[in-house]
Amino acid sequence: MENRYVVVLLIFLSFFFISAYILHSESSTTQIYDNIYWFSIFYNDRFWKVNTLGKIYDLYEDEETEVVPILTGLSVNESLGIVEGTVLRYIPYKIKEGIFEINLAEKYITTYNSAIVYVTDVTDIPVCINALSLTWRYLDPKVSYLFKNGKIYKIKG
Repeated sequence: MENRYVVVLLIFLSFFFISAYILHSESSTTQIYDNIYWFSIFYNDRFWKVNTLGKIYDLYEDEETEVVPILTGLSVNESLGIVEGTVLRYIPYKIKEGIFEINLAEKYITTYNSAIVYVTDVTDIPVCINALSLTWRYLDPKVSYLFKNGKIYKIKG
């Protein structure tokens, strides 16, 4: 009877160690991230694609015209091939339709119809992008607006 318990214990322990080894090997493998497009930048007279990790991974061809959204006001680390900036955390991973340019240095967003919307703080950019995804069609072209406290105010134009 004692031999039966030993055999059952050995089988249980072998299953336990095999499953622990498999789980450990799956979790310790390096994940390879695909180049998931996030935004574009204009650098060295060319448009570049940036992935969700902030790495510059591809160059737009001359005949490609769909390069939006473009982020400006960022610094580029040429040796690492990454876009640097603490304000990148305020840029949503999926930038909605209607946004043409986001200038982080001067804190404004340009829509497809050339309306410029200034934000008072960089932390307002995600909320402003959500608001502009619904309203950019109704903004007057080449007019300046201010986004403050969740509202869009016409300031010039």
